[in-house]
Amino acid sequence: MLVKFADINRTSKAITIRNLPTDKVSDGMELSMNKRKVKMTIRLDSMMEYPIVESDVRRLRRIEVEDVENIAHTMVDAYTETIDYEGESAEDAAGEVQNVLQDGYGRYMQEASFLIEGDASVASAIMINLFQGSPMVTYVFTAKKYSRQGHAKSLLLKSIAVLKDNGYKELSLYVTEGNDSAIKLYTKLGFQVVEELP
Repeated sequence: MLVKFADINRTSKAITIRNLPTDKVSDGMELSMNKRKVKMTIRLDSMMEYPIVESDVRRLRRIEVEDVENIAHTMVDAYTETIDYEGESAEDAAGEVQNVLQDGYGRYMQEASFLIEGDASVASAIMINLFQGSPMVTYVFTAKKYSRQGHAKSLLLKSIAVLKDNGYKELSLYVTEGNDSAIKLYTKLGFQVVEELP
């Protein structure tokens, strides 16, 4: 299990780490486990309709089990040298993606989880799980080569549209305080901070 990919325990309002092998913990990881997380939520029934970038529509598709390794490589690329990076390898990331797809964070919602294909790779991906009865963005990330092209926004909008069509009323996510570009995107789409975790 990866350190940054933690379960959120709502009753104690704390981040708990499951199954963390002691050989994976370093001084840097101990510091990063103390990073504050912010929970953001958007009401889907009040969500305005936004168009998805045309080039993304053609390359956007649902995530399949066969995509795990490519998604893992994109995940490592996206997180390396960011506030959320913990030194994970592609193997660690593949295990985490597999965990998401196998209901490790609640029922995996394949119907609302997508990727955008890049040049022989995954440019960006979003994975949604039904966490404690409500849809949650488990991960959304974009490879550095494809950053600042609106892919994360397109994926969020597609997932929101599917969830809204399926009768869900809200979507939540957790973001690390200090991940300013992500927080800016989420706020622009209408997400609001509802809880700060210590």
